[in-house]
Amino acid sequence: MRRVRSILALCVAWGGAVCAQPVPTTRIPLLPGEYWWGGATYAGREQPFSAAADYPGRKKDGSLKWDMRFWNYHSQIAPLLLSSKGRYVWCEEPFGFEQKDGVLTILPEKPAEVEVVTAGQTLRDAFRAASAKHFPPQGTPDLDFFRRPILNTWVEHNYWQSESNTVSYAKKFLEFVPAGIFMIDCTWQRNFGNWEFDPGRYPDPKRMVKTMNDMGYRMMLWMAPMVSTDGMTYCRLRGMDALLHGRGLHDIAEVNYWAGKNTVVDCTSPAGYGWLKGCLENLMNEYGIEGFFFDAGDVKNYPKDARPHRKGATSCEQAAAFHSLGDTVPLQQHRASWKSGGKARMCTLFDRDATYQEMKDSIGEMLNAGLLGYPFINADMVGGGEVSYFAPYLGSKPAYFEYSKEHQEYFAKKGPDWLGTFYVRFLQMECLSPMIQFSFAPWHLPPRYQQLVKEMVALRQKWAPYIVDCAKACGRTGEPMMRSLEYAYPGQGHETVSDQFLMGENLLVAPQVYEGETSRKVVIPPGTWTADDGQVYEGPKTIVVETPLARLPHFVRNGIDLKKEGK
Repeated sequence: MRRVRSILALCVAWGGAVCAQPVPTTRIPLLPGEYWWGGATYAGREQPFSAAADYPGRKKDGSLKWDMRFWNYHSQIAPLLLSSKGRYVWCEEPFGFEQKDGVLTILPEKPAEVEVVTAGQTLRDAFRAASAKHFPPQGTPDLDFFRRPILNTWVEHNYWQSESNTVSYAKKFLEFVPAGIFMIDCTWQRNFGNWEFDPGRYPDPKRMVKTMNDMGYRMMLWMAPMVSTDGMTYCRLRGMDALLHGRGLHDIAEVNYWAGKNTVVDCTSPAGYGWLKGCLENLMNEYGIEGFFFDAGDVKNYPKDARPHRKGATSCEQAAAFHSLGDTVPLQQHRASWKSGGKARMCTLFDRDATYQEMKDSIGEMLNAGLLGYPFINADMVGGGEVSYFAPYLGSKPAYFEYSKEHQEYFAKKGPDWLGTFYVRFLQMECLSPMIQFSFAPWHLPPRYQQLVKEMVALRQKWAPYIVDCAKACGRTGEPMMRSLEYAYPGQGHETVSDQFLMGENLLVAPQVYEGETSRKVVIPPGTWTADDGQVYEGPKTIVVETPLARLPHFVRNGIDLKKEGK
């Protein structure tokens, strides 16, 4: 392995404008035909990038579009970029990056070594080397995440969570899915910082959890590091040195998050981390809750000018400290992460808009997540996670977002058949990915689409043992469950193929992600592959397949006995 380490002297050699920067700038000339991925999961919708065009350029204010020093793009991030020519870039500190005029520029937040490593000749070579050194695999999340679909109450109940509607929702969903992991989303609690069930909404939460367990569900709750400024919890935590400090000596940092002004628990403080961990343990011990959806742990929620307990801790490191709580509970979901690759964490993409473009982008983002060390990834909720789109079909209170009227009109004009088609297509995109997560209930759709949902869930359950084996293998080797063609079959011109994927080595999946289309191109890799309709194809070749609404095109490598897979 040949390694080039970029320190200050090398920055000068590569033409970096060192004197003009507060920290060294690393400049890396791109190789001919070289493509790059990484940085942020969200960037997967635009990657890969190459020397063929500037990426991603500067914003109007002159700032970098991709800058992990100050933002995580609602998703998982890592100080890692990987190339199709076997190179990778790593830095222990968060950095911003851009590619202009064939040169990749890296700007770390602090003076830090930027490693530019040539590990081999392919994307897979680069990933394996980076993973082995910087984020080796540490196991697999609870296998129930992969065995059965996950339910989350957010879209269905949003601000009106309650004990009664939780139980009724769970019972009705048994018509469509086998019981598995069940998440109650925000507003189950009294307020931000008071992590107890609201007694008006949940008069007997222990009984509710037992009822859910008896149906076969395992219970999770949404939570965040926020604390409302208008309660006694805030006063107590302020006295404990558990909250993130502001600029002044006695100031407490405040952030505007969702439901208004809040403070933030500082998990770099033993008092803050210990208090929040105690809240989780109480919910598990008192009510039988098994895990939590760790939300809102975004870099922007830890202001750069704040003063954390751990002196010098970056916003990224504070976010990582909060999400480390997930490693202490049996079940967890993370929407944001920093430099946590290889950990046995279930992650999710951020809320999807209900559009075909978002559906297609989800594939690219999940593929990027795997390259960054977050392979146990879910593509949000079937149909998307923005409540306001679904308001016309929920038959209850309207959505609350300011832009909800626009979204409601968007769906209302489309009509129930458009929604049914979109919902089924979105489910197909998730069906053979690492995980499925439902929220908007399929019983709001016309009967024809309800039946298609049941058929897709049955297809998932057929493949669940294989997907579980992929998850186990990923936990041992670190290699992504969900892989691009470029990762598996390099050097064949597949760098920009981002609308199909491989699950493990033996299952090729090509969902229909283009609105109004009833056929699509599929790139068949080398080998013999049998399609879901029985057709046999010898790769490599590109084919066109029909995609009626009832079909999710998928292909199995010949000679594979799925019953013996993973043994």
